[in-house]
Amino acid sequence: MALGFKLNNFKNNPNISSTVTLDGNLYNLTVKWNDYAQCAFLWLYDADMNPIVLGRALTNGALIRTDRRLLPQDLRFVHINGENYEPDLNNISKEFAFVYGG
Repeated sequence: MALGFKLNNFKNNPNISSTVTLDGNLYNLTVKWNDYAQCAFLWLYDADMNPIVLGRALTNGALIRTDRRLLPQDLRFVHINGENYEPDLNNISKEFAFVYGG
């Protein structure tokens, strides 16, 4: 079963850090907006702050796949209605979400 979560209120705070539980494990994620690139970037760490993903661009359909011992399933960043345009600062928290597993 896939688990989905969004970047709530990202436009008002375009540099956020949060924790999320995936497959019973706690992960720390940071998402930062880069004005020059007009893109958000993801940093993902385990509960002990060991890096898993560093500076990955969050484009529509982005697949975050890494060592299964670190992140057991795939993490995707997608438009919630399947549209194919890229996220921007105005729509990223309303129209895009992470989907884990599935």
